[in-house]
Formats: sequence, C-alpha cells, structure tokens
Amino acid sequence: MSTPTVTITCACCRRRGLHKARGLRTACYPRHHDNGTLAQYPTTRELKEPWAPHNAHGKRMLARYVELASQGRTAAQIAWELGVGERTVQRYAAAYAAQQSEQAQWRVA
Repeated sequence: MSTPTVTITCACCRRRGLHKARGLRTACYPRHHDNGTLAQYPTTRELKEPWAPHNAHGKRMLARYVELASQGRTAAQIAWELGVGERTVQRYAAAYAAQQSEQAQWRVA
C-alpha cells in the first residue's frame, strides 16, 4: 500500500512540496522538529470531541487506568502496568476527565 502524497504550499518557506504535517513540507518539518520550533505551526485540525475508547478492551483498560490512578500511581507506573506508552495513559486520563465533566454537567442540570 502506497502512502498518499499531497502537494502543499509550505507554511514555513512558501515553496510547493509534499505535505509532512502542520502545513509543513517534508523538507521543513524535520528542521523545525529538531530545533524545537514546531509550536509555531499549530496542528491543522481540532478534535471535535475528546478521545474515548469505543470497544470493550479499551473500556476495560480505561477502568483499569481509573483503578490504578486512584491508588496514586504515576503515569509511568500505570503505563508499565497496562503495557502501553505514557501517551496512551494521557489519553485515558483525558477520557476519564471528559467523562467526569459530562457526568457533572448532567447532575447540575
């Protein structure tokens, strides 16, 4: 399966080229990544809803995350326990926070 190619005008140098991410072409993205200047070029799409697990396994993992987080474990410890990366633990934390705020909203109304 080949990777789709999209030609864009780069947000950095205004040259035409293959799109890498954040409106940058493949020649400019690595330079900004290495220099730590990617924040100048925000992501081009905003999520309409926070990420949430949809299948049974993901929901079990979220429940296990809640259990471990309530015990005061760090993100690194939870990641090790669940067998996932710390970024996935951050996603579970955000999903749980969104779930809690939604439930709080229903209690107030």
